Amino acid sequence: MSAPRSMALGEILSLIPRVIDDVNCTLGASPCSPYLNTNANVSLGPLANDARHAVTEYTALLDSLHRAASTLSQCAIKVNESIQAHKRLVSAATRLPPEILGSIFVRALPPMKDAFRETDLDFRFFTYISEGRRVAINFAQVCRNWREIALHCTELWNPIFVKLAPESLGNRSAPVEELVRRANKDDAPLTLVVDASADDIGLFEREKLQEACQGSLAPFQKRCTAIEIDIREGVVLSPLLAHLSHPSGLSRLRLMGDIFPTGPHGPALLDSVRHPALADLTLQAFRQPLDFGRVFTPSSRWDKLVSLQLITGGFANDEAPHQVVRKLLFVCPSLRQLLVRATTDQGFASLQDNIIAPTSMSQQNTLNIDTSEIITSTSLRALVLVVHNTLMGSTLLSLLRCPSLHTLVISPFVMLPSLETFLTHAGSAKRLVITTNYSPVDVAVGKIRDAFPSLAVELANIREGKEWFALPLWYKDREDVAWEA
Repeated sequence: MSAPRSMALGEILSLIPRVIDDVNCTLGASPCSPYLNTNANVSLGPLANDARHAVTEYTALLDSLHRAASTLSQCAIKVNESIQAHKRLVSAATRLPPEILGSIFVRALPPMKDAFRETDLDFRFFTYISEGRRVAINFAQVCRNWREIALHCTELWNPIFVKLAPESLGNRSAPVEELVRRANKDDAPLTLVVDASADDIGLFEREKLQEACQGSLAPFQKRCTAIEIDIREGVVLSPLLAHLSHPSGLSRLRLMGDIFPTGPHGPALLDSVRHPALADLTLQAFRQPLDFGRVFTPSSRWDKLVSLQLITGGFANDEAPHQVVRKLLFVCPSLRQLLVRATTDQGFASLQDNIIAPTSMSQQNTLNIDTSEIITSTSLRALVLVVHNTLMGSTLLSLLRCPSLHTLVISPFVMLPSLETFLTHAGSAKRLVITTNYSPVDVAVGKIRDAFPSLAVELANIREGKEWFALPLWYKDREDVAWEA
């Protein structure tokens, strides 16, 4: 037997006249019906008191019903007003095209950031994956229309995270395949995060690599335009990228760990012909020197690359940061964001106790600045420079000219005159961030503010969660927002 359903307000109101009619009929059939609606005196017969009592009760009941009906009518009016107000509130959203509403859903997702763990001995970064899945599911539960929009909005289901482990290389996960179906609807490109950082995976073995490509990574074959890989076996990086990359190439790529093979040099990882639309590249190799000859093919040119991040313990062939930046700006002429974080082998010999070094002119001359070596970039808008070698970092600042720069983020391991030289030639700079909040920088900050009054100077302590390192590739088109907010 089914449970009785609750009555709607309209049904309750429709019962009131029927109840009143039933009461009147009952009174009409009672022994005292002749006395209703009259002022006649009731005889003092045996039933007189009982009849008077009954009439009084029925009259009071009628009054109560009328009052209840009036109250319910007022409630019905208020409920209808609330319903109309709610409809007016959401009607604008319900009339939006699905594409715009889906874009609003994506913009409402929490931003994805990296957290930098200063205490790690190997200076590694790790990826923080936001709760985008939960937010997407919440959107899908509002109503049927929103559910359809959320399920068809591929960006809500990206990126997809896959952890490679020895015991699961050949397994195809049903939840992951369902995510791929949602994120790849209508052949939309995928964003993939692969954690292959475990040392015992054994991907360098041909059988293991083939097992992974036919198992865990099979749903992503030739579907990804944005990839992040944390790997310990650089020899398999090229085959993995070839297996995962969309036929049109990659637009965003982040490589972490041991990204270069330990054996003989093979072909370069990236070819501008194969990936002509690459716009965002992050290379993070603390345990290996960063060698651009093994990243880019010779004579390649990356006109679409606008964001480049280099996190390393040093550069190959003992190249200085300014030499590396010179090469990069030549092959990447459209760079708008550049991050260089390097702890070179000889860096710790020249640390300045975590302060901006106020060097004298004689010390400045030791930089041996040659004006013929000036490096100019008219496209660069944001520069993050964290070089733990005062001489090298200062040399780069002294040589670099960025007339269109908006934001500069530096560590305190630079010479104050070099910083002032750089800012003098960065006429449009609006913001300077120094990644420390220790008191020794106060004097230098005061001098900078006096010399550049239009420049907003901030002190940011990275230990308190304000990171400027390795902004992840899924900032999508929010670059200007991220840097200029």
